[in-house]
Amino acid sequence: MAPTLEYSKRERAINSKDLLDAYEYYLVQIDLATKAKDRALSDKTNKYILDLGLSIVGAKKKNRDDAIKEYFDNIQKILEDNVIVNMVAVFERLTFE
Repeated sequence: MAPTLEYSKRERAINSKDLLDAYEYYLVQIDLATKAKDRALSDKTNKYILDLGLSIVGAKKKNRDDAIKEYFDNIQKILEDNVIVNMVAVFERLTFE
């Protein structure tokens, strides 16, 4: 008689609270950057961009939206790079502990 397989509830792939926290912080940062980009695009007076002190303040009106999108897309790439570095650092710390 063949052995029967027992059903077991799947566990999360990441069981470390520290790694989950690092990933959650990344998701929050991406959400904040996305909302900031949307707000900057909708604010035609440039007050929001001025308040943030971004270097794209002087962009011409017709290139303004492209400059804002490019700026925040670059921020998102930086955030993605940082989350990888942060998660590797947390993993290494946990491994050596």
